[in-house]
Amino acid sequence: MEGSQIVPAGSVVISSRAPIGYVSIASTDTAFNQGCKALVLRSTPADPRFLSYAMQSTADKLISAGRGSTFLEVSASDVATHPIPWVNAMQQRAIADYLDHETAEIDALIADLDQFGGLLAERHYSMATKLFASIDSETRSRPLGTMATFISGGTPDTTVERFWADADSDVAFRWVAISDMSGTDTIVDTVKSLTPMGLADRRLQVAPPGTVLFAMYASVGEVARLATEATFNQAIIGITPYPKVLDPTYLQRYLESARSELLAEVRSNTQANLNAHQVRHFVIPTPEFSIQQQIAADIEFSLATLRSAQADLTLAIALAKERRSALITAAVTGQIDVTAKHRPAAEQLEDDIKELT
Repeated sequence: MEGSQIVPAGSVVISSRAPIGYVSIASTDTAFNQGCKALVLRSTPADPRFLSYAMQSTADKLISAGRGSTFLEVSASDVATHPIPWVNAMQQRAIADYLDHETAEIDALIADLDQFGGLLAERHYSMATKLFASIDSETRSRPLGTMATFISGGTPDTTVERFWADADSDVAFRWVAISDMSGTDTIVDTVKSLTPMGLADRRLQVAPPGTVLFAMYASVGEVARLATEATFNQAIIGITPYPKVLDPTYLQRYLESARSELLAEVRSNTQANLNAHQVRHFVIPTPEFSIQQQIAADIEFSLATLRSAQADLTLAIALAKERRSALITAAVTGQIDVTAKHRPAAEQLEDDIKELT
């Protein structure tokens, strides 16, 4: 059945447009939008849990049937003619009971891994905060404007092609947008670049590597450090520390740790953003340059350790999801005798994850 109709509890609802193949069982009488289709069981003995698992096991084939130029979608007839494994009602219940138990164990393991990753991140950020808090109270605090050069950004007219460089241009200047800062703390490359004419149109200055980029609005308080020369848009201000006065990494990590303080200032601002004047007058503790470097090195070591652990956790979670999917397919297609005694899948998975990491 298609969207805008009410289907009874126990119906299996499938996402039929980007993304295709998500499956759930309606716990109550349910209506849904045009992005879903519902399967209503005709046979009372049939188990909706088995149907749900069968659809999950064949989701890749359903996805491959998707059509559309704007987004992929499958029709009601695609879903109706989609072939799935089918067994008698008694076998359905046995398979569904087995998979309910085993997938719940795997899901719990995935949740534990995800939670552990969050705890590791909290531990790192707590350590960084304590390092900054441990700076001698007699250490002089200074406004950023006394320790760095500030560079403003801008955006040339996006409708003027000669301002924007092609990927294969011989001369191009990387242009940082807020989206380039999302999910990274070091800018190596950008989605868009400017031509010399684009740079000149807004009289933009190219910032050197080591410049700390700070988002004044949009994602206020986002921070990244340039690993290459670049310019940037007007939502970002570039802060280039004076040599031997302010360490770029120390500055970057301090601004990250102080983001809540900065956001509090934003909330008190009727424009819900910061301006260059406020950033220049933001006061930070400035211990001796060598101490700044040591604090920065300690934080970077902790961050590298965190990222290594997160990479291992990402692999472990991917393996767990892969095993979950394979287990469902094997059970609904009869490759596993669900009535026999087996070693719990999650237990085997834990051993494999230990070998993986």
